[in-house]
Amino acid sequence: MNKYTYLLLLLCLVQLPLKAQNLLQYNWEEKRKLHTLTDKEAEEPAIALLSRQSYEYAVDQEKGALKQYTLTHRIVKVNTDNAIEQHNRIYIPLHNTESVLQLKARSISPDGKVTEVDKNNIREIKDDESQGAYRIFALEGVVKGSEIEYFYLEENSLGFFGRAYFQSAIPCRKAVFTLECPSFIQFDAKSYNGFSSPVESINGEVRVLAAEQADIPALRKQEFAKYNSNRQRIEFRLNKNLRFSPDPIFTWSDAIKYINSQVYEVDAKESKAVQKLYKGLKINASLAAKEKIHQIENHLKTNFLIQKGLGSANLEEIIKGGYGSELGLVRLYASLFNLAGVAHEVGLTSNRDNIRFDPEFSSWNYLETYLFYFPALDMYLAPEDMMYRFPLIPYDNTHNSGLFFNPAAVAGATGKIPHTIRSISTPAYKHNFHNMDIQLKLTPALDKVNLQVRQEYGGYSAAYLQPAYAIMPQEQREEMIQSLIKFAAPDAQVEKYNITGGEPNTNVLEKPFVIDASLNSTALLERAGNKYLLKVGQVIGPQSELYQEEARTLTVENEFNRMYDRTIRVELPAGYMVKNLEDIRINKIFKMGKAEKPHCMFTSDYKQEGNTLVITIEEFYNEIECDLENYEKFREVVNAAADFNKVTLVLEKGKAN
Repeated sequence: MNKYTYLLLLLCLVQLPLKAQNLLQYNWEEKRKLHTLTDKEAEEPAIALLSRQSYEYAVDQEKGALKQYTLTHRIVKVNTDNAIEQHNRIYIPLHNTESVLQLKARSISPDGKVTEVDKNNIREIKDDESQGAYRIFALEGVVKGSEIEYFYLEENSLGFFGRAYFQSAIPCRKAVFTLECPSFIQFDAKSYNGFSSPVESINGEVRVLAAEQADIPALRKQEFAKYNSNRQRIEFRLNKNLRFSPDPIFTWSDAIKYINSQVYEVDAKESKAVQKLYKGLKINASLAAKEKIHQIENHLKTNFLIQKGLGSANLEEIIKGGYGSELGLVRLYASLFNLAGVAHEVGLTSNRDNIRFDPEFSSWNYLETYLFYFPALDMYLAPEDMMYRFPLIPYDNTHNSGLFFNPAAVAGATGKIPHTIRSISTPAYKHNFHNMDIQLKLTPALDKVNLQVRQEYGGYSAAYLQPAYAIMPQEQREEMIQSLIKFAAPDAQVEKYNITGGEPNTNVLEKPFVIDASLNSTALLERAGNKYLLKVGQVIGPQSELYQEEARTLTVENEFNRMYDRTIRVELPAGYMVKNLEDIRINKIFKMGKAEKPHCMFTSDYKQEGNTLVITIEEFYNEIECDLENYEKFREVVNAAADFNKVTLVLEKGKAN
């Protein structure tokens, strides 16, 4: 959301006679020696000897305006060829950058030779997809044992919330955070995941927040984990402008006041356009709130587009043109809900896939994504995501917190609108499923397998499949369905298929997306002398695996709870039996403490009915998180599915037991 206009109005910084721009004097050590590594550091492919993030809010004395500067300084020792390849090309993002005031880079070889980057070799590249830009350059003269050093100073668009990461895939010997500002301004900062807490000091007319951390371990990405949320970092926010008041500013209450004005203040022309649109929807006043919500959402997500960061927020323009900004569409939803008499709250949360919302630290950087909450239904709606339908919202907004308020609530004597930090729950595992019912029959010539496959997708397992299918051209639909069918047999020849639940605006929590298909495969069956090998495990498709040798460092965090119920019926050829039936039986169940319901489980079993072998598989994941202490039990369940995927039945002539 565009919050900076509001911030500038609150700050009101003019005519500030202060010495400024200390970072402009920053420089590296011109003639320095190479760092000496410890034995442990020398074993690392690469190590960050210094990682510095410094921020300065200083006054431009000519203009009397507050400026923001950011300094990044890194020194990396590279000990292997792969490390050289990864680190000798430097990318400098220019998001929120008004100008790069300084940029210096050099390599220092083991024999002390210094090679500085020629500024003529620095390129600036536009990234059309992200509407951003970055500068890129490569360092020359880098060999094993070299140190790569660079720093750059930016003048940034003015903002009062920040996030600095200090942990990466390589260890860091020394990390430094500083934030300088005029003494009448006070910033608040919070460290995460073990980084030192910043300490405040005042030096004349300058207030400083500073923190250092030594020997930060490497943090590498791992399956079933969120990377950024686990990195050592500092969040900071403007807390006070002591020139005006000792009271905190940019609190959650201030955010609510701003959001309320942005979303619900509608001028006469906008109001008239919304009323006309609402009248055309012909929503029966006697309908239940749930049905009204469905009608409004389906109409807006079918007939309007969001232009991220570009579109208008004016309701009259949006209704006329059929597109608008994220805020604009949120305003349109809110106005229509009010006209329909649907009680609701509006709120904002973060993307858990990137960073988790911290209710205890009121940084507006957490206010990334709008949601609507309906208290009477205890359900949410995602106005910004066109692929989701009420009451399903993106999984990375769930198992998270968010800031919400009721627009109908009356402000108290302080003028503050009541607000709530809500815990946004995630749907239970039974709502998110990919279930399979598969029938296998070997041809009389025993040269291939005929399959009848039914796949049912529901909840988050269908959240992107069903909406995409509903709007795809036929050719793309065909490609998509073929790939999903061949999930059970990559070499499959598809004879026919049928889709149900593929209509637009389908609620995948109530109506699953279903594929019924007939196909045949030769790859599932092999002959080995007088025996046949039936790769029955492959029909459940490729499975996640956790066989890594590297020690686990990150707690498990699933995207969403989920289940997989599978039934496989194998019609055995006359006169043949399965030699290794017990290979089918797998039983991995993980319970946390005294919990009645397992945290997660994978069980597979069988029974034989005449010449039909019936295999049943139950797999589910009932909790989003699993701590490191219990990781091995979680890992066993995940790997059990991968182990079943490898099960091959040995068929030989003889009578069944």
